[in-house]
Amino acid sequence: MPAILQRLAETGCRDEPFEACWREIAEEREDPARYAWRKLEALLGRDPDTGPEEELLALQREEPVMGPAAVAEVAAAVPERPLAVIRSLREEARPRALPAQIPEDANLRRRVAEETRPGQGKPWVQGEAAAAAARTAWNIPPAPLTTLFCAGSFRWPGIFSRRRRREHPGRASPLPQASETGQPPERWRCISSGAFPPAGGLPFCAWWVTT
Repeated sequence: MPAILQRLAETGCRDEPFEACWREIAEEREDPARYAWRKLEALLGRDPDTGPEEELLALQREEPVMGPAAVAEVAAAVPERPLAVIRSLREEARPRALPAQIPEDANLRRRVAEETRPGQGKPWVQGEAAAAAARTAWNIPPAPLTTLFCAGSFRWPGIFSRRRRREHPGRASPLPQASETGQPPERWRCISSGAFPPAGGLPFCAWWVTT
């Protein structure tokens, strides 16, 4: 953008409102609080400074509990009712959650950190690298993951250990089932989601089939 502004100035086509708008954007990008606010507005599909401010403040208050990434994901997925979904996850799903251990956790954290260092490429390229590292760590072939495969992954040894089951009695084994066609059941209930990863950890999603 600075190069465009310079070129406009060189050709005598200065646009003061445009330059002022860009200066304002650049200043907001340098302010972490304003940057986070604008990003949340964008995830909700809003223009700057439109819509109820109270909702954005409430979403920001959820970030220390849910995690900024989880709040951002919910805001983008259900912009019409993000707070209702977050509260449902926290009040209904989280108490039913069963702690899980990610296979090759320490090794995978190290490899993902190496593959996603700042400045090493575009976010989607880093995402592909992180996914490739996970597939390698878990011996998953480079092919589309079916519903049946994802359901079976919850039966991998060590994810839900006996010790963890003893610490959380009364909870059935979260082993989702899919139909023979590989299609997901009609109703899914999230009991342990990426909304609640350990601090600085990797999100891990588990799903519960309801009848």
